[in-house]
Amino acid sequence: MTRGIYITANDRVSDHAIALLNSIRTYDTETPVVLIPYDDNYHNVAQILNDRFGVTVYQDLEFIERLSIKLQQTFGEEFVARPNQFRKQACWFGEFDEFLYIETDIVVF
Repeated sequence: MTRGIYITANDRVSDHAIALLNSIRTYDTETPVVLIPYDDNYHNVAQILNDRFGVTVYQDLEFIERLSIKLQQTFGEEFVARPNQFRKQACWFGEFDEFLYIETDIVVF
Protein backbone atom coordinates (compact mmCIF):
# COMPACT_ATOMS: atom_id res chain seq x y z
CA MET A 1 0.00 0.00 0.00
CA THR A 2 1.42 3.36 -0.99
CA ARG A 3 0.97 6.50 1.08
CA GLY A 4 1.78 10.08 0.26
CA ILE A 5 0.86 13.73 0.46
CA TYR A 6 -0.50 15.98 -2.27
CA ILE A 7 -0.19 19.74 -2.32
CA THR A 8 -1.27 22.36 -4.85
CA ALA A 9 0.96 25.34 -5.55
CA ASN A 10 2.30 27.72 -8.14
CA ASP A 11 5.20 30.18 -8.18
CA ARG A 12 3.03 32.87 -6.56
CA VAL A 13 2.83 30.90 -3.29
CA SER A 14 6.43 29.67 -3.18
CA ASP A 15 7.00 31.01 0.33
CA HIS A 16 3.91 29.22 1.64
CA ALA A 17 4.90 25.96 -0.06
CA ILE A 18 8.43 26.14 1.38
CA ALA A 19 7.05 26.77 4.88
CA LEU A 20 4.67 23.83 4.52
CA LEU A 21 7.42 21.48 3.35
CA ASN A 22 9.77 22.65 6.08
CA SER A 23 7.09 21.77 8.63
CA ILE A 24 6.33 18.38 7.05
CA ARG A 25 9.98 17.39 6.75
CA THR A 26 10.68 18.39 10.36
CA TYR A 27 8.55 15.42 11.43
CA ASP A 28 8.62 13.15 8.40
CA THR A 29 11.55 12.92 6.02
CA GLU A 30 10.31 9.92 4.04
CA THR A 31 6.67 10.28 2.99
CA PRO A 32 6.53 11.21 -0.69
CA VAL A 33 5.00 14.58 -1.55
CA VAL A 34 3.51 15.31 -4.96
CA LEU A 35 2.81 18.79 -6.30
CA ILE A 36 -0.38 19.32 -8.30
CA PRO A 37 0.31 22.54 -10.25
CA TYR A 38 -2.36 25.18 -9.65
CA ASP A 39 -1.66 26.65 -13.07
CA ASP A 40 1.09 26.77 -15.69
CA ASN A 41 3.27 29.04 -13.51
CA TYR A 42 4.69 26.36 -11.24
CA HIS A 43 8.16 25.57 -12.60
CA ASN A 44 10.19 27.62 -10.10
CA VAL A 45 8.37 26.33 -7.03
CA ALA A 46 8.53 22.78 -8.39
CA GLN A 47 12.30 23.05 -8.79
CA ILE A 48 12.81 24.51 -5.31
CA LEU A 49 10.58 21.91 -3.65
CA ASN A 50 12.24 19.08 -5.54
CA ASP A 51 15.78 20.24 -4.73
CA ARG A 52 15.14 20.89 -1.04
CA PHE A 53 12.47 18.36 -0.13
CA GLY A 54 12.25 15.72 -2.87
CA VAL A 55 8.79 16.83 -4.01
CA THR A 56 7.75 15.51 -7.42
CA VAL A 57 5.21 16.92 -9.87
CA TYR A 58 1.99 14.99 -10.59
CA GLN A 59 2.78 12.71 -13.49
CA ASP A 60 -0.21 13.31 -15.79
CA LEU A 61 -0.57 17.07 -16.25
CA GLU A 62 -2.93 16.63 -19.20
CA PHE A 63 -5.30 14.65 -16.97
CA ILE A 64 -5.33 17.48 -14.42
CA GLU A 65 -6.32 19.95 -17.12
CA ARG A 66 -9.06 17.67 -18.51
CA LEU A 67 -10.41 16.98 -15.03
CA SER A 68 -10.48 20.68 -14.15
CA ILE A 69 -12.35 21.56 -17.33
CA LYS A 70 -14.83 18.69 -16.92
CA LEU A 71 -15.59 19.61 -13.30
CA GLN A 72 -16.08 23.26 -14.23
CA GLN A 73 -18.45 22.23 -17.02
CA THR A 74 -20.34 19.92 -14.65
CA PHE A 75 -20.82 22.43 -11.85
CA GLY A 76 -20.98 25.58 -13.97
CA GLU A 77 -18.86 28.71 -13.98
CA GLU A 78 -20.99 30.43 -11.35
CA PHE A 79 -20.32 27.62 -8.84
CA VAL A 80 -16.60 28.34 -8.55
CA ALA A 81 -14.87 31.69 -8.85
CA ARG A 82 -11.48 30.08 -9.57
CA PRO A 83 -11.73 27.06 -11.91
CA ASN A 84 -8.15 25.98 -11.13
CA GLN A 85 -9.17 25.08 -7.61
CA PHE A 86 -10.67 21.88 -9.09
CA ARG A 87 -7.16 20.69 -9.96
CA LYS A 88 -6.68 19.33 -6.44
CA GLN A 89 -9.31 16.68 -7.19
CA ALA A 90 -6.63 14.90 -9.24
CA CYS A 91 -5.32 13.48 -5.97
CA TRP A 92 -8.18 10.93 -6.10
CA PHE A 93 -6.71 9.52 -9.30
CA GLY A 94 -3.03 9.72 -8.34
CA GLU A 95 -0.43 7.17 -7.46
CA PHE A 96 -1.17 6.74 -3.73
CA ASP A 97 -3.58 4.24 -2.19
CA GLU A 98 -3.80 6.40 0.94
CA PHE A 99 -3.05 10.11 0.94
CA LEU A 100 -3.40 13.46 2.60
CA TYR A 101 -4.17 16.59 0.66
CA ILE A 102 -2.75 19.62 2.44
CA GLU A 103 -3.45 23.19 1.37
CA THR A 104 -0.27 25.18 0.83
CA ASP A 105 -1.13 27.80 3.44
CA ILE A 106 -0.95 25.21 6.24
CA VAL A 107 1.92 24.48 8.60
CA VAL A 108 2.15 21.03 10.20
CA PHE A 109 2.92 20.61 13.90
